[in-house]
Amino acid sequence: MLTFDQIWYLVMIPSPVSPTLAPTFRNFQPQKAISGVPQVFFVLLDQVDLLDLAGPVEVFNSARPFGVQYSLRYCGETERCLRSSSGLTLCDLEPLRSVRPSSGDIVFVPGPVGRDLKNLTSASLKSWLARAYGCGATICSSSTGAFTLAAAGLLDGRHSTTHWTRLPDLRKAAPKSIVEDAALFVQDGNIFTGGGVISSVDLALFILETQHGPLLATKVAQDLIVHLRRSGEQSQSSVYLSYRDHFRAGVHRVQDWIIQNPFRRATVSQLAEIAGISPRHLSRVFKAATGVTIGRYRTLLRLARSKTLSSNPELTQNAIAEECGYQDGRQLRRIHRASRYLVSGVA
Repeated sequence: MLTFDQIWYLVMIPSPVSPTLAPTFRNFQPQKAISGVPQVFFVLLDQVDLLDLAGPVEVFNSARPFGVQYSLRYCGETERCLRSSSGLTLCDLEPLRSVRPSSGDIVFVPGPVGRDLKNLTSASLKSWLARAYGCGATICSSSTGAFTLAAAGLLDGRHSTTHWTRLPDLRKAAPKSIVEDAALFVQDGNIFTGGGVISSVDLALFILETQHGPLLATKVAQDLIVHLRRSGEQSQSSVYLSYRDHFRAGVHRVQDWIIQNPFRRATVSQLAEIAGISPRHLSRVFKAATGVTIGRYRTLLRLARSKTLSSNPELTQNAIAEECGYQDGRQLRRIHRASRYLVSGVA
């Protein structure tokens, strides 16, 4: 099995190989089913997004050193090879007709990339998903995998989401579903749908937490160096990204410093040294570039961080406050009440 690092390399590093010589990964060996061990079936479609696949794979695989086992299975509609959206060919998948999820198992449908998703879900795949759900398996999708669940009728009458660029398309494909705009992932009963890409890691960590508790999910997140775990209620548009659509290099440097040092109290003069401009000029250009003041931006980041840290059961309210640059939990509560934020576990 490819490790997350190997898939990341293949996705992120440009390759001089021509499309006809695109890399092929054979012997994509599934883990054998073990009696009493829950199975995770990854249902792969043509043009699958590798990050949608690799993120959840490594979350479930990384639970093993902590004493929690999952049997990971990689399935396709046929035994033929299929190609990922980045050109990696995946072969030797288990045919769906030969695998049978049961109660307690998980089915994960990573999203395929492409504009036309109407013809990706065959009648046999729809039936297979319906049977898996009927047997009590947990059904999950990442990004455009939600369209496969919609085609199988699994989203009818349920809340759902997908990648933010495809929300209007999902509303058309699943008119009976309540499609959520601002969510990293959505749970409705035994059906989970996620925004995709990196948020597929958040979704898999949430499933770990629901099955084995927050302590295990926190340990796995730390093992994967995902120290900022996000809940499903958080928006796909993050405070870490929402104020970065400008071309002011000095302002970007200041934003980077504030993000990396949420617990430090720097003056505008100190931040101006980082930007390489005068304090007065920094205040003006920061507001012009981002739409918010430096103080407001810092507060938004600290409150977002406090909400994330509140999912760690090992941190007290005061410890969370100190990590975010506040004196104690009381001050943090006062700040987020004034900002009309709801910080789970802190408010």
